[in-house]
Amino acid sequence: MTPQELFDSNQKLVYGVYHKHVAFIESYRNRKDDICQEGLMALWKAANKYKPDSGTKFVTYAYRSILNNMYMYIRKNNKYNNEGISLSQAVSFESDSELIDMIEDKSDKFLKSEIEYNIKKILESESSRNKTIYNMRKNGYSQREISNKYCTSQPQVSRIIKKINNKIKAELV
Repeated sequence: MTPQELFDSNQKLVYGVYHKHVAFIESYRNRKDDICQEGLMALWKAANKYKPDSGTKFVTYAYRSILNNMYMYIRKNNKYNNEGISLSQAVSFESDSELIDMIEDKSDKFLKSEIEYNIKKILESESSRNKTIYNMRKNGYSQREISNKYCTSQPQVSRIIKKINNKIKAELV
């Protein structure tokens, strides 16, 4: 089969992947078209790269590609990504309280220095690699750029940053 025929005959697979893995998440329902478009682009790439003599069925090959592209799109466009912690960030979805509300009322200068000290203390407990990754992300580098520099995966960079952010959040609350 030609790549065009593979693509045309498997377009329903994209919507099946969406409904099985993404549609149940309330906040992504309004972005169905965008997420499915990413899936269609992944299907097209898979159709062009697929080698029938590889021993796997096309559907198996395309399924992972579609799912990965959808998740990458969601991660890239997630408005709650863990790039850093803001004191005006909501503590939980159930309440309107913010991190700043959880901290005792002190002068701004003292509060800022105390928070910086706690963050510094947390970063000192991390490996130098993790510290550098966190600081690079804080300074505006993308997770992809950091992963390329450290020869690791983007999800691993995301996990490192999330782990440090969770430690900071636990220390502040």
